[in-house]
Amino acid sequence: MTRRDEIARELELRERSIRELAVLFGCSEREVMQDLRHVMRSVRARGRRMYVLPAVCLRCGTEIRSSRIRNVRKCPKCRSTHVEPPRFCIR
Repeated sequence: MTRRDEIARELELRERSIRELAVLFGCSEREVMQDLRHVMRSVRARGRRMYVLPAVCLRCGTEIRSSRIRNVRKCPKCRSTHVEPPRFCIR
């Protein structure tokens, strides 16, 4: 089973952030982002869908939505770095 298959399986079980997946699989966040892009395409081909729960600023409460798979570092509204990262799941 490849790492991408294992990531897809993990996301079917529970929501995970990029950092959590990187720690779980012992690889870099950049590799996980590349794998998530691939997983998104392969899941769509199987008739399922990968959901992205938006990042949330813990200071002002702003939801930070993005059409790309990326890790958010700062809130665009208040510039706080206290941000809950986006989470991914497959349903």
